[in-house]
Amino acid sequence: MESELAKRPFRVFTDDEISDLLRPEDAIAWMREALLAEREGRLISPARVSAMLDSGKLVLTAGSMAGAAYGYRVYDTMGLPGSEQIVVAHDPQTGAVLAIAVGSEVGLRRTAAIGGVAHDVLAPRCPVTVAVIGAGNQAKGQLWALQAVREVAGVKLFSRDPARRDAVAKSLDDMYAFPVHGASSARDAVEAADVVVLATNSGVPVIRTEWLRRDAYVATLGPKQIGRSEYDEELLRAADIIVTDSITQLNGYHPPAVAVQSGIDIGSLADLIASPPESAGLRVYLSVGLSGTEPYLLHRLALHAETLGR
Repeated sequence: MESELAKRPFRVFTDDEISDLLRPEDAIAWMREALLAEREGRLISPARVSAMLDSGKLVLTAGSMAGAAYGYRVYDTMGLPGSEQIVVAHDPQTGAVLAIAVGSEVGLRRTAAIGGVAHDVLAPRCPVTVAVIGAGNQAKGQLWALQAVREVAGVKLFSRDPARRDAVAKSLDDMYAFPVHGASSARDAVEAADVVVLATNSGVPVIRTEWLRRDAYVATLGPKQIGRSEYDEELLRAADIIVTDSITQLNGYHPPAVAVQSGIDIGSLADLIASPPESAGLRVYLSVGLSGTEPYLLHRLALHAETLGR
């Protein structure tokens, strides 16, 4: 049956509208659906592809959710101040465009929400102390998702830029009911943390494995390839459990991902959703991006906005 959305002119969402409409609980639930669909073969999710340009790349991720939507996200690596992403969701019966998002929020919230699924599966159940390494949008997005699935006792945030560290820590402290403080060093941030979020663009490791609690949970969002990685192989060797949101994408890196080159056993996040691990050892989540989830998230958001009359 043709969807109701497909009978209407498509809607263009701005970043402000997405921020206003999208609750972390909804985004996490939709990404949990997508992960399980990929496991069952209902979400087609190939690795991202790139086109080399003069000063960077144009990158495309695409995918299809059976019975829901297919589409793509396009972004560039030019580093320009006004660069925007485009996400397009199509109706699978007619091919009609259902919705378009221009900006960066769909990609950001998608990554955060899949992280929220991982946090719910792997983070300790008690109120958690959190270390965040990085002060950019990905760092803030992960905290947005984490606080939706766990009670947060407090956060220490470290950035190499002291002014940015303090400004972001204060803005987050004002935003949430739990305390957020700047940390004097990465080691100070992570040593007592139950949950460690690595969200940097650093090409060299930003923490040492020996600083971590033996039962810590570590989520990494930054570079993770041979020669450019925010963590080192020692972290993976010490981990009891390592999972990723997309085995296909992890295997698709060039140069290879540290985890793939090392021959370490990596599990699928989707496989752990139904039966979260009971052991309390060191757990690592490698966020690489499950393609096809951006158009699915946009499709669900468009339906949600219609329901709300927004």
